[in-house]
Amino acid sequence: MRGYDGLGGGDAKLLAVAGAWLGWFALPDVVLLAAVLGIAASVLLRLSGRVITLNTALPFGPCLAFALWIERLHGGIFFDSTDGISLLHRTLGLLV
Repeated sequence: MRGYDGLGGGDAKLLAVAGAWLGWFALPDVVLLAAVLGIAASVLLRLSGRVITLNTALPFGPCLAFALWIERLHGGIFFDSTDGISLLHRTLGLLV
């Protein structure tokens, strides 16, 4: 839409590493968590006074790496983990 790629080649390679390390079933959780972290980082940058436009470069790799680390430590955050219950459900007490 903007005429150039938004993700670099390193992001795809880091996502491939995440799939190799955690398994392909963890990739949706890693990508969703990285997106949430990226949005939170951009909001914090905006609140600190930095001007963010359509041409502002916001690296996605650090968010992806942090999401990979969190997923490795805690298992499924948004989606089902190996025991069938996500961390979000356990934290909020949404067990039925």
